[in-house]
Amino acid sequence: MGAIKRTKYDAIFSNLVRERVDFTCERCGHYEPPGSGRQAMHCSHFISRGNHAVRYDPLNALCICASCHKFLGENPYEHTKLVMSVLGGALMEILQDKSRRIMRRRKHDLEDMYQHYKGELAKMKERRASGESGRIEFVGYD
Repeated sequence: MGAIKRTKYDAIFSNLVRERVDFTCERCGHYEPPGSGRQAMHCSHFISRGNHAVRYDPLNALCICASCHKFLGENPYEHTKLVMSVLGGALMEILQDKSRRIMRRRKHDLEDMYQHYKGELAKMKERRASGESGRIEFVGYD
């Protein structure tokens, strides 16, 4: 099976997931300060990006450093434990229910989602600039 193409929609979503925790790995706690090193911080999906129902769902992604991402990819049980510790049982169940929906997004839906997420990222960056630290949630696009 070929690799899943990374689009501008994936890029904006990835930026939101990484900014949500200020580029801090949600497994080991490594923080990556501003600069080119931030590319080592990944947007890690729990349920494959091939599942369109949850590809851009905030519940389905964590900010993970490259080494933790590799470890979690090789250890699915540990990945599940981590996601469960971040989400808790109720949100994990919601994510799993959402993942069972059949969904295909049309181009105009993706563009609407992109604009929504651009706005969410701008708000998040404003909050960071005003001194807010820690996890800042963003509103998903359904």
